[in-house]
Amino acid sequence: MLFKLLFHELTNEIQPIAIAAECDSFQVSREQVMHYQSHLADILCRHYQTQNIHHDHYLVANANPDYELSIYTTSEVYSLIAVKHGLIVYSATKKKANSLQISENQCCLLRASKGIYTVCFLHPRSDFKVLSMSAEILQEFKTDFLELCVFIDSMATPGLFSMPICQMDQTFNSRLEQLQSFAAFVRKKDQNRRLLWEIPTVLSAYKGLLRKKDKPSVNQLLVEKIRNYINQKTQKIEPISVELLCAEFPVSKKTLERLFVQHFAEGPARYIRRLKIEHVAILLKTTHISLMELALSFGYSDANALNKAFKKQIGNSLMQHRYNQQSK
Repeated sequence: MLFKLLFHELTNEIQPIAIAAECDSFQVSREQVMHYQSHLADILCRHYQTQNIHHDHYLVANANPDYELSIYTTSEVYSLIAVKHGLIVYSATKKKANSLQISENQCCLLRASKGIYTVCFLHPRSDFKVLSMSAEILQEFKTDFLELCVFIDSMATPGLFSMPICQMDQTFNSRLEQLQSFAAFVRKKDQNRRLLWEIPTVLSAYKGLLRKKDKPSVNQLLVEKIRNYINQKTQKIEPISVELLCAEFPVSKKTLERLFVQHFAEGPARYIRRLKIEHVAILLKTTHISLMELALSFGYSDANALNKAFKKQIGNSLMQHRYNQQSK
């Protein structure tokens, strides 16, 4: 597997400029650092490669949105792209419609057949990493990753194709950072061994993102379940409290408070009170249940306590609301 980066100048007839001739290149430990600088873009790339794996970290500054960085690959390659900052677009040069846009804090695994591809930077500053592997290497890592198996086996058409783009979470980012740990080893074979050790953990984290097992998705699902549970209990006029929620779901009071504020802009206790009062308002309109019975059913000590809470939220007393609604 071989890559060649081609830096372009913007002219009517764009000519590729060989990287060795037109950009600074030097070794840092086992990494190669390439620095290309012009009035169109300032690109710093930290590059490490083995025979079948390339690991690159790009820092781009002052990028012209019309500037294109070309990447030439001599064989089929799979690349996991993770964008920390910026907005980048990968395209197949012969078919511009075949393009992929990746935004800040997003990642995806793409497959590119042999050919030349372009990268455009739609934001002046970009920070992204690219982990590229040959098809032979990726085959070794697809165990228990059904989505990856299907993706690899279905790719027969030349061009640029991608698995779903995902929002990165803390687990994915931390495992991606672990890839950098190979630089701590002096011997190249130890660095390669470390790289091969860390790649499956990164792919596993990406699998979690695809299957919505990342923390944001898990939290979203948990909050939805809790909200539905509260709604059901309220509609059935059954006891409901923060303590009951913590006993029913795998969540602490502190976490429950944080999740509700994050998703509903109010704590769980206030959310429960609001739903109770809203349901009391419905029952006042549609039934003739006594105020005392309503109060006791919804966990209030007496009708006065319910009336105070109701007036604070709705604006009218219980009697006023019932009269206004039933007289319509």
